[in-house]
Amino acid sequence: IGYFAPALQNWQTVLSGVRGDVAGTVADMSGRIANAQTGFTELGFVFAMRGLPDVGNTRFDVQLERFVSNAADINSIMADVSEVPLSESLVANVEKMGSVELAGFFEGSFSDFRAEGSLVSDEGGAVFNIRLSPSSAGRSAFNGNINVDRLDLGRLLAVEKLGRVSLSVGLDGSFGDKDFTANTNVAVSGAEYNGYRYHDITMNGYVANRLFRGNIGSTDPDIKFDFDG
Repeated sequence: IGYFAPALQNWQTVLSGVRGDVAGTVADMSGRIANAQTGFTELGFVFAMRGLPDVGNTRFDVQLERFVSNAADINSIMADVSEVPLSESLVANVEKMGSVELAGFFEGSFSDFRAEGSLVSDEGGAVFNIRLSPSSAGRSAFNGNINVDRLDLGRLLAVEKLGRVSLSVGLDGSFGDKDFTANTNVAVSGAEYNGYRYHDITMNGYVANRLFRGNIGSTDPDIKFDFDG
């Protein structure tokens, strides 16, 4: 594939134990890969690619059936595929999560796609969906939801008094030319802090770059408050 798609020639990730079937031409390829391994990582997926060698305009349809990995492998794969390694702080946080298991799908191109997935780790889990599409004047529009279940945020952020957090986040906005705007809806169903589990905390508003305008409040009787600003 790298011969016909020069952008893929530098990929160095080697998979072993691969079983599956692949059919078609480089420009229109589909298949299923099972039991692929590299380092600690195990991978299985069904795929179709249409449009190579023009990677930027290629459509990918990928059903990720199994992806189990750890921080070291994820960083190596990302550096190989995108040529940009993860930041040291992000690698450290992923490392704290231990074994990470991901399943889901991706449909579209890198600039216009829909994706859904679920993530399970030693420190909690999450499910997500996201839609990204071109917008006006070179901007990209996005919307999506993330639901986090008992994620040990205190361990990941090294905050001793903070424990596990469960929340849902909804985003609807756009970005481009160093500008980011979004409508946000956040609902915290549970957050452990200093031995107590707080609940029913909401944050709804509008984000423009680093500016937030909206409402933050809670009906939890131990921290009941309501703030607009």
